[in-house]
Amino acid sequence: MGIFPFEKIRKGQKEFLEDVESSIKNGRHLLAHAPTGIGKTAAVISPALEFALENSKTVFFLTPKHTQHIIVIDTLRRIRRKFGVEFIAVDIVGKQWTCPHNIRDLDSREFNEFCRALKRDERCEYYRNSHKRNSRILREITERIKEDIMHSEEIKRICSKNKLCPYEVSVKVGRKATIIVCDYFHLFSPKVRDAFFVKLNKDLENSILIIDEAHNLPDRVRRLLSYTLSEISLERAIREANLLGYEHLSDDFRAIIKILKKFGRGMRDGDERRIRRDEFITSLVRDIEIDYYEFCEIVNDLGEEVLSIPNRHRSYAKSIYKFLKNWAKEDIGYARILGRKRKFRLELICLDPSISSRDVFNLCYASVLMSGTLVPLRMYSNLLDLEEDRVILKEYKSPFPRENRLNLIVSGVTTRFSKRDEFMYRKYATMISRILSKIPGNVAVFFPSYEFMNSVMNFISISRKEILVEKKNMKKE
Repeated sequence: MGIFPFEKIRKGQKEFLEDVESSIKNGRHLLAHAPTGIGKTAAVISPALEFALENSKTVFFLTPKHTQHIIVIDTLRRIRRKFGVEFIAVDIVGKQWTCPHNIRDLDSREFNEFCRALKRDERCEYYRNSHKRNSRILREITERIKEDIMHSEEIKRICSKNKLCPYEVSVKVGRKATIIVCDYFHLFSPKVRDAFFVKLNKDLENSILIIDEAHNLPDRVRRLLSYTLSEISLERAIREANLLGYEHLSDDFRAIIKILKKFGRGMRDGDERRIRRDEFITSLVRDIEIDYYEFCEIVNDLGEEVLSIPNRHRSYAKSIYKFLKNWAKEDIGYARILGRKRKFRLELICLDPSISSRDVFNLCYASVLMSGTLVPLRMYSNLLDLEEDRVILKEYKSPFPRENRLNLIVSGVTTRFSKRDEFMYRKYATMISRILSKIPGNVAVFFPSYEFMNSVMNFISISRKEILVEKKNMKKE
């Protein structure tokens, strides 16, 4: 079985591995519904890596989970130890999660703008040090990461200690890497993808894509391509404008709030209505008396100036600029929705993930999309707009005996919103408490929302088990 890292291979795992091997060799897209426990990671990495090494390709293993990054890196280490195969692998997560500045309160778009401003103004010593020519430290650290297969947290520690940017150093290593572990957005956010491949000096045509937890991909791509303009962001942008002497922009931002309120006249909390692209642009140009695109550039100038302030990590004006720029796009594949939850928010919502995924999959050499819940397979193929003649759809059986799995449906309880009251919470708590008392080992209980969980938890009664409760604002680390 080539460079498969374990002594034994399971029956379902062998079938999956052989399908991966065949689909990659023939430049196909394999959509695999493979249940938990089949051993997907090892079964997909070994044939993909072996083919890439023999044919000068690059494997991109895309996963949204930091924990899965660790599993992939461990699998690659096993392959190297067992077979002595020489290859370079690098683990790259979002810049924000390895940045030595430890900025955690920004979303990815805000952080990218903050990072860009630091680099532009030459205020980031980590970035500067990572691009110094003839730097002995940079050369030594880069070579060490090439030689040792490291998890992103290990790369962060070694780079931060030596005043280097973990992301920039990882990308340097990635130029020579045969396998790169990264996130969805590195390939499915169009602008990020273009910059990422330029820095790596690689191309999609010679790339093999492995998409882990692929059932999440359509929704994740839609979110990457969606934008929001809220009353709150406008109010905070007004403060930025006043701080830096852009009084005319303060008035313009207030005018936009009035436009949203005008559009939302008669709307109650929870209501939504569609807004046409030109309806908003025409109202904005009429009220601020300036060309739409000229206004966008002025807002962007404010955003850049805000980000140039020392220790200022976020610019609301910059976020507004991003929204306005994207609002001017064509309507195909998008919905434009005004919603109200106390305050108004205008959303440009991507409905069609194939706007991004189509080009990625059409250009890449081959791909494997895998998940334990990738059904119906045809639906995912259609959503991502995969080329019909390159697609292979395959469902695999669970490796566990059917008699080992007990599924019970309990009547008399519901999570339906209209039925949520103290009586229902108590019923849930009673049933869960009885189950916890009967099962000797650990039990995981999943709820539809934090609010519902907390309401039920008020009535849980169990004395022999320690209860660990996930909190809404818990960080990944």
